[in-house]
Amino acid sequence: HLHWCLHYPHHRHFHLCLHYPHYCHSLLCSQYPHHCHFHLCLHYPHYCHSLLCSQYPHHCHFHLCLHYPHYCHSLLCSQYPHHCHFHLCLHYPHYCHSLLCSQYPHHCHFHLCLHYPHYCHSLLCSQYPHHCHFHLCLHYPHYCHSLLCSQYPHHCHFHLCLHYPHYCHSLLCSQYPHHCHFHLCLHYPHYCHSLLCSQYPHHCHFHLCLHYPHYCHSLLCSQYPHHCHFHLCLHYSHHCHFHL
Repeated sequence: HLHWCLHYPHHRHFHLCLHYPHYCHSLLCSQYPHHCHFHLCLHYPHYCHSLLCSQYPHHCHFHLCLHYPHYCHSLLCSQYPHHCHFHLCLHYPHYCHSLLCSQYPHHCHFHLCLHYPHYCHSLLCSQYPHHCHFHLCLHYPHYCHSLLCSQYPHHCHFHLCLHYPHYCHSLLCSQYPHHCHFHLCLHYPHYCHSLLCSQYPHHCHFHLCLHYPHYCHSLLCSQYPHHCHFHLCLHYSHHCHFHL
């Protein structure tokens, strides 16, 4: 061990350090501090703080911040605030609001909005309304209707239509009928037949044919026989043999 490791210290892997910490500290880590991995810091925090992290603060990963918040705040996060991940904000909201989110509001993810809606509405969503995801609309429909959906109606997803059909019919679906998915047709067949399927018959999926075979035979399958799948043939063998 002594002879070989002295001549080839960089070949000594991390586990050797664990089994022979004295060797690791005195020879390997002093010459190659960047090779000492994160787990060594956990087992030997004093070494990590004094040698490795002081020279390579960007190598100290997120979990180190959790275990040693003082180090994280004073050295790592102050120099690399964009490296402080979302979970740090949850555990240290004051830090997140005062340093990270003020400089990088677009990095504050959706869950922060849920936990701190006031912050989300006043800072993040006002500057980046398109980043406010669908679930925010569900929890704060007034905000969604008045700001997000009015400016970005195509971002209002299908489930919003289900919960607010009036909004969907009057604004979203009238402007973007191809975004109204198949399930909307099932729940509102009249809308589907009169607007969506008449303009986009190829978007009416196979299951619609099963629930409304008359529509399928007369409109969809006559124009797009190759879209009538195998199961349709099984259920309507006569149609399959003579038409498809």
